[in-house]
This record gives sequence, C-alpha cells and structure tokens, in this order.
Amino acid sequence: MIKFIKQHINSLMWALIIMILCGAPSSSFPTVRFFNIPHFDKIVHFGLYLVFTLLILSETNTKRRIGGLDRKAIIVSLSIAIAYGLLIELMQLLVFESRGAEFWDFVANTIGAITAVLTYRLVNRITNQLI
Repeated sequence: MIKFIKQHINSLMWALIIMILCGAPSSSFPTVRFFNIPHFDKIVHFGLYLVFTLLILSETNTKRRIGGLDRKAIIVSLSIAIAYGLLIELMQLLVFESRGAEFWDFVANTIGAITAVLTYRLVNRITNQLI
C-alpha cells in the first residue's frame, strides 16, 4: 500500500485538489472580470482532467523513460479519469451542498482525459521524460 501511494502520490494529490475544488460552494470562488469568459468552467474542467490523466499516465507508463506509451497505461488512466469525473459529478448532485452536476462538465472532463492521452508523447518529450 505504501509503495502504491509513493508511486501515485502526484495523481492522488491532484485528485484531492479536484475533489476540493469541485466540492467547494461556487460562492467561495472570487469573481474576476478577466475570467468572465462564457463557459470558462468547462475550460477549467478540461485542464484539471488533462493534468490528472497526464499524471496517471506518467505514474503507470512502463515505457516512459524511452518516450513510449504503454497500452495498459492508456486504458488504466482513461478508465480512472473518466470514472473519477463521473464520481465527482454524482457527488455534486447527491453530496455537495450548493453544487450541481452538469453533463457538459463530465464531457469536458472526458475530453481533457482523451487529450492527455493524445498529447502524452509530446509532453513526455518536452519534459525530458519527467512526465
């Protein structure tokens, strides 16, 4: 268990950040005029799950050091990210007060996860196999 936590600490911490941000009342976030972009929250969801999936890929990809991408890592990371996105939306519907589930948030989460898989090799190369 300790080995698993050490290996996946980055994605676990990011999952916690997602949980906190998506569970906090929307009134607790300041309104900034610069971010008064229509559907900006979908961009945020996309970015959160893009990073989350990149972290999971990095932690599970056995071919990371050679710039490759393991098929198992793709399946695992997409499964976890999409399931977690669905779980968060269900928790917003059923658990978190003053929050509501949105289908399009789930879609943005999923597109972020898929984009992470599609761009992983480039990110891996840019970061010198750090991710």
